Amino acid sequence: YLDGSALFGHTLTRVGFLGGWRSAVDRSRERRVFSELERRLDDVAVMELAPPPGIDLRPLAPEEKPDLSDLWAPANARQLRHVFENAVNDGAIALVACEGSRVVALDLISGRGGEDVEIVSPGACYGFLLIEAPPARGRGIGLALTAYSFVLARELGFRAQLTHVWEGNRA
Repeated sequence: YLDGSALFGHTLTRVGFLGGWRSAVDRSRERRVFSELERRLDDVAVMELAPPPGIDLRPLAPEEKPDLSDLWAPANARQLRHVFENAVNDGAIALVACEGSRVVALDLISGRGGEDVEIVSPGACYGFLLIEAPPARGRGIGLALTAYSFVLARELGFRAQLTHVWEGNRA
């Protein structure tokens, strides 16, 4: 289950193992729609997806402080950097896609939740804050990083990964 009260001002409903996805409407003024997704991690072999040539996928070491400024629009950078730092300080694992020494995509996984979402189901983790630098989009990097997060989550003992995708997300 994930139980969230607010997600950047949007309300998440309580969800359990969904076996697929469903749409939910938040109760804010904007009434944005998102899909809540669950990915069972029983067969990680089918989840492996090679990244594009020149892209390295790996967990970010706790002592690493990479430049993530290319990932976020300047108007959102401070807020999202704060979300990232708080999540990592709370135990989330940061996964990165690098092109050379430059981080071109980021994803977080947490057994506790994140972004005001609390995981309340044993064996589940929450994947969130997946973002790619604009020049990296459309190359399959985000998809490869997501698949990598499933493999790593399974290696860490999780049986399912939960997330959400906002309506209008073209990725």
